[in-house]
Amino acid sequence: MEAQRKTVETRDALKTIDDLASLPEGEKAELLGGEIVMMAPASFRHSRLVSGLTSILWNYCESQKIKGPKGPESWIVIAEAWTFYDRHNSFVHDLAAFIRSEVPLSIKGPVRSKPTWVCEILSPSNWYNDMNHKREMLEKHKVPYYWIVDPEKEMIQIFYLEESAKHYRILKIFGREDGEARLAPFNEMTINLKTLFGEDKE
Repeated sequence: MEAQRKTVETRDALKTIDDLASLPEGEKAELLGGEIVMMAPASFRHSRLVSGLTSILWNYCESQKIKGPKGPESWIVIAEAWTFYDRHNSFVHDLAAFIRSEVPLSIKGPVRSKPTWVCEILSPSNWYNDMNHKREMLEKHKVPYYWIVDPEKEMIQIFYLEESAKHYRILKIFGREDGEARLAPFNEMTINLKTLFGEDKE
């Protein structure tokens, strides 16, 4: 998620989910390690990738009933998924998937269930957080799949966390030149990466 750092208060105390929730309506922010990080407007390319992946994966999950790692529960894919991890960490993921039965439609505030899959799209202002702090938090909370999408390099890195492991390992790296590809955990479908990153770039 695109972000820019902004000092909300000068005191050194770690911010909490309560501080985040008390921001004025309409202000978008994340809580990273007790620091409130304001979110800048997304670029066209960033928004285009989020829209494309949301459409592809939402339709697929709705029609195919993807099975989650916990059992025969289908997944739901959410864009701009506000997710609670602990009192000092609450992120707005570009996209995330959750066990459908664990996310009531009447939910208010952040989703407090663990995602089964998270996707972040890099930008100059957020790449460090996505590659480091968020990744470490996802590892801590045992989120099985993590995608990092790099719009500049037109590349998708797929990370997987085995149940007994402490850190992600890279399953595979896909690029625009791979054309149609199967990307874990959505192995039963193909995604046209040329279309996703833009057919007009030849």
